[in-house]
Amino acid sequence: MQPPTYTLVPKPDSLEELIQKAKSFVASAKAPATLKAYRNDWRDFESWCRDHQLPPLPSTPETIALYIADRASTLASGTITRRLTWITKAHQAAGFTDSPATTRHFVVGETLKGIRRRIGTAQHGNPAECGRDQSGCDAK
Repeated sequence: MQPPTYTLVPKPDSLEELIQKAKSFVASAKAPATLKAYRNDWRDFESWCRDHQLPPLPSTPETIALYIADRASTLASGTITRRLTWITKAHQAAGFTDSPATTRHFVVGETLKGIRRRIGTAQHGNPAECGRDQSGCDAK
């Protein structure tokens, strides 16, 4: 009597089922409101690029720095960070592995740090070092 044989390769029918299951999980990864915000973020970036005659995809770190510098006057730094996230995801989805929208790029990282300092999300002194009258703390 032969021992039973097992296969580690899924049968085609079960593979298709797993593909659909994986697609369902991917579709559920973000809340509908987040997806709507991402779509609006991308539309805004594309429009800004078109207005400045710059390609949105693939983009460059310099273009991203100019975009976030321009938007800093009207958007919160958290919104700018979300936009950088979506620009990165859009580049990844299009097959570009090195996104220009990451803070690993010096010009993007430093521009974002400057925006955060100006908008007010950077720390301004350690509260433990401040006196009662707030002396010793940087003013916002």
